[in-house]
Amino acid sequence: MDTALLTMRQVSAKLNIPSRKIRNYCTWGLLKHVRHNKVGRRVFTAEQLDQIALLYGLQKAGFNRAQLKQYARTQDPTLQKSLLATQKRQLWQELENIKSSIDFIERQEELLG
Repeated sequence: MDTALLTMRQVSAKLNIPSRKIRNYCTWGLLKHVRHNKVGRRVFTAEQLDQIALLYGLQKAGFNRAQLKQYARTQDPTLQKSLLATQKRQLWQELENIKSSIDFIERQEELLG
């Protein structure tokens, strides 16, 4: 096996990403040209490692499966920027909603003494 290739377990440990997430990215078709070693286990290149880290970061930022597919499959930086900007707006709105909820709870606590 080429020493530049990493197994699923190695990728999972190196990136601190659950193996299940990596399997999902493969199953969903988000990683291109995934190879298998002699015993049939997936192995990944350094480039794929970067792609896995990107996908995981996007997923943690709230991208759903369809958005991940759209982002991963496009080579258009303008579309990628648009997807990022849309998600960022949504996250800012969620943050504002959370802040508002915290303010409400603090007001209730004050009323209760």
